[in-house]
Amino acid sequence: MMKISIDRELKEYYKKKTLEYDENVNELGGSIISIFEDLKNIQKKSVMQGVMKDEQVQSIYRQKLADLESKEIKDNNEIKELKKTEKLFLKNIIRILDELERLKEYGDTSGNEKLSKTLERNFKAIKKYMLELELLEIPTVGLLFNENYHDCVDIKNDSEKDDFEVLEVLRKGYVYKGKVIRAAEVIINRI
Repeated sequence: MMKISIDRELKEYYKKKTLEYDENVNELGGSIISIFEDLKNIQKKSVMQGVMKDEQVQSIYRQKLADLESKEIKDNNEIKELKKTEKLFLKNIIRILDELERLKEYGDTSGNEKLSKTLERNFKAIKKYMLELELLEIPTVGLLFNENYHDCVDIKNDSEKDDFEVLEVLRKGYVYKGKVIRAAEVIINRI
């Protein structure tokens, strides 16, 4: 009998403790739920404030990005215009040099030594300015033909010269900052 009584007492004790535990859990659960609700509310408020701040930051960021893109487009357009102007400027300088070359040839062939000497001095000064601009005349006569710098417009046969040697220049060529602006038109030797 003692065993039954102990079992019953254990069951009752267990039942009592389970009820106390359940009550404590319910009470604690309510407190935990309340705490979670408070945390959710706090989180919602901070998220809303953060979203507003994020939206403000994103708005400022988008505006700065749009400003930078606009400036980049403007700068790219200015660079394109400057390159066009530079190219036109170089072409016009080369045309002026061509005209001066023709004038010098006229001075040489007409026997006008004064004109020839004046143009000779002018060409020395012009070459100095060209060097400062990095606009250089392409070397030609006596050198071997180079398709990167020369356009062959005619071929002659001279057994005393090397094969592919440039014999004459019909129109000078120019390089600007290492880039060919106009290839020299030349006559080369073929044996």
